[in-house]
Amino acid sequence: MRVCYFILLPAVARAVTTTSVSVMSNPITPLAHLTEIAELRDGVLVNGTMKAGEVGNREERVLNIRQFLDIETLVGSFAQQKMAEDKFAAVERLLIELTEVKVEGLLDWYRVANKGATPEEALGSALADTYGDDVMAQALVRASIKKKAKIGAPLEAVKDAMIACWNAEGRTTNEVLQWLERDKPSSDKDLFDYGIAKLLTGADTVHKHVAEVLLDHFEGEYVRFFVALVRAEKKETADESVMKACWD
Repeated sequence: MRVCYFILLPAVARAVTTTSVSVMSNPITPLAHLTEIAELRDGVLVNGTMKAGEVGNREERVLNIRQFLDIETLVGSFAQQKMAEDKFAAVERLLIELTEVKVEGLLDWYRVANKGATPEEALGSALADTYGDDVMAQALVRASIKKKAKIGAPLEAVKDAMIACWNAEGRTTNEVLQWLERDKPSSDKDLFDYGIAKLLTGADTVHKHVAEVLLDHFEGEYVRFFVALVRAEKKETADESVMKACWD
């Protein structure tokens, strides 16, 4: 009898995961018990999520499994994307496709896989290893300025992950700025934009130090520096803290 049970279990799993999501009336909800799912996996995963009363109704159980499989596929694709010729295009697509649910799932996945690091640091390290620190910095800046990605929780969460990674590795504001300069993704005034300033101040939270790095970036061209400041003030997205530090 036990043999039959374990033979039937994979078939049940396939039946559950292939059920159409169209039968669900509720919108997608945050991942439930993803930590348990990531730790147990496979047959044990399906067995655990199908037990009555543990995860809710049948539709929720199906959705939880589908969401887990989506995250598993995304994590698995990082190895292939690491070999991509145009990594910038790959990460740009990723930023557009990410949702809050996917980011939450990735953070939980890497929290389980990397117990010695914070979820943000672990995710940031995975992204940096896949695409490169410079490509991640450039893509995040372009996504913020050009609004190719959905400005909101997913993009900010990826920024937080990269900042956590860079802090753990001891990266400096100057290094981040050098990564941005390799591809020239922004104009002078954009250097004071919140989207860039967050990456720069993430490596050094002292705004005065960030202002000094920015001034050094202009190589003593004070007129160009202050012209950029004046133009940046007209932008609603300018970072007030960095702007104030630069004027001071």
